[in-house]
Amino acid sequence: MNASNVFVSELISEQPREGAQVLAGELSRHLQQVHHAITLSRKAGESGRTPAMVGRFVGRRALSFLRASNFERIVYMPSSGLTLGAIVRSVLIWWSSTRPPMDIVLTQVHISDRLCRLLFRWRPKTWRLVVATRDQRRVLGSADDNDDVGLLSPRIPPSRIARLTKAAARQRLQIDLDDRVYLHVGHATRRRNLTVLQGLTPPGQLFIVVSDAFDEEPNSLPRGASVRVLRGFQEDMGSIYAAADVYVFPTVDPAAVIGLPMSVFEALANGVPVVALESAALRRWSSLPGLYICRDEGEFVSAARAAQSGQVDFTPTAPQIAECADDLSICLAARMLAS
Repeated sequence: MNASNVFVSELISEQPREGAQVLAGELSRHLQQVHHAITLSRKAGESGRTPAMVGRFVGRRALSFLRASNFERIVYMPSSGLTLGAIVRSVLIWWSSTRPPMDIVLTQVHISDRLCRLLFRWRPKTWRLVVATRDQRRVLGSADDNDDVGLLSPRIPPSRIARLTKAAARQRLQIDLDDRVYLHVGHATRRRNLTVLQGLTPPGQLFIVVSDAFDEEPNSLPRGASVRVLRGFQEDMGSIYAAADVYVFPTVDPAAVIGLPMSVFEALANGVPVVALESAALRRWSSLPGLYICRDEGEFVSAARAAQSGQVDFTPTAPQIAECADDLSICLAARMLAS
């Protein structure tokens, strides 16, 4: 096997059901296509060439494979974000190989600020952390003006971009062309704050695509004749985005959403304006065309109605979605060699 780089993640899925899985799949594709990396995931690789990651931390066969393959660089994206378990897995993966430079990609942080700073201070010099928000960067002890902790950019898979016009997408979903349609995609948990969307209906229709990656919590969704819920994996998410007038994102709890809310970027990439409540996850993107960030729920409801009716134009002019995971050390090294 000639690959010199490896991407390791438990999140790889053929049918991604939440944002972190979508992002992991795109990172895997980018690293394979541009940097000739292979991927280690929960499933065995193509033709059994790579072992599956099994076991409580990392499977023994996967660790033996890493030890024998002598990779030059490792990118690891844990399924849970930054936890004590993720730290243990990172050490096992790195120590089992020849201890090359390793990026640890984190979309959430679930340990205390003190532990974060200890990790940043005592991590091996060849480790580089890549996080999703500036708040996470500061918690890990890195200032905005240095490169000790990288900032991750989103990548949107072509499969989640609309292949139909708005009229065709609405016909497919049996939505009248004159209807006001709001859309939200994500988990049905109370911490997602989805009940605030009740204020948009009627007269608007609200479509909610609920991921089945986690259990649906009681009383977490708005109700009514104007609310339509689609559950589980949707084959053509692009058409669902295309059918909407406005994408609405009321979630602010950092534990309830990854630091790169992929549905927001997917909506923008489909030319759908986004109205969202202010949060650490979106503060970094406040100047993105088509994204309107609100300070409170009253402003959120008013702005969503205004965007839908055309009273205020938040339409994305040119969705600025990254085409490359530019902040990974593999990408940085490749650019240095090219220059």
